[in-house]
Amino acid sequence: LEFLDHPYGSIFKTMKLSVQALSEAERTRYLELVIFPEDAYVPDQVVERLWSRTGGLTPVQTQKLLSRFSRKSLLLRKNEREVSGISFHDLQHDFLRLLIPDAVPIHRQLLDSYRLDPRKTQQWSWANLPEDDHYVWRYLAYHLIQGGKRDELTTTAKDLRYLGKKMWRLGANAAEMDLQFAMAGSENDLSFERLQRVIQQSTHLLARQPSVEGLLTTFLSRLQSESTLQNETQRLETSLELPYIKSVWPMPDKSDPALVRTLGGHSDWVTSCAID
Repeated sequence: LEFLDHPYGSIFKTMKLSVQALSEAERTRYLELVIFPEDAYVPDQVVERLWSRTGGLTPVQTQKLLSRFSRKSLLLRKNEREVSGISFHDLQHDFLRLLIPDAVPIHRQLLDSYRLDPRKTQQWSWANLPEDDHYVWRYLAYHLIQGGKRDELTTTAKDLRYLGKKMWRLGANAAEMDLQFAMAGSENDLSFERLQRVIQQSTHLLARQPSVEGLLTTFLSRLQSESTLQNETQRLETSLELPYIKSVWPMPDKSDPALVRTLGGHSDWVTSCAID
């Protein structure tokens, strides 16, 4: 791979020399980092999961190897909220993608590192993700798509407990993004459109909840009358921690079907609105 026709060919040649100077095992670990999105901040614990599965590395070995790659200008080392991690300049990321055009198996290795031991649970759900792993909560849909697991994304995007926990951690927009990704591969499934509309109409209520269980019960109250989501609401209801308040009748303040979205955050009358 000589990069003869690439506008940044000379830079890539320099990076290629740095990669060739690595041992074979180090080179393999570096190329596996291609799966992480451009400009994403990736905490060390996520890389530790991947490399523990693909190369048997310990957390200490992972830290040392990431620092070595940083010294060779192959990635960027960062610290956010006292958590060390990595990111890539766009050229570093482009270089990796040129070397590894098909990273499906690596995406699947990362996904498998998060799954619970099937002997310890009867039914796996991505709602069981580690509470403090913000990276995978944000980028799960990306890795499912890139790993060729679109059917699994379709199932996950209908898991109301997963959606509720994602809204609790990252906000309603993050859950809506997952629904958009799922809709792209399931154009004939109207349940995604209904889920998205309910979230859009109820964001002002969901965002005010003091706990994740409070958000889930509020979410359930807004979905109970949705005929296309009966199976999903039943599954959510059986997973809720007791006690909780359940509405017997449809909510009296249910939004008009014409309402597209409820905006929150302002403290006074809204007198103007800019549309992008």
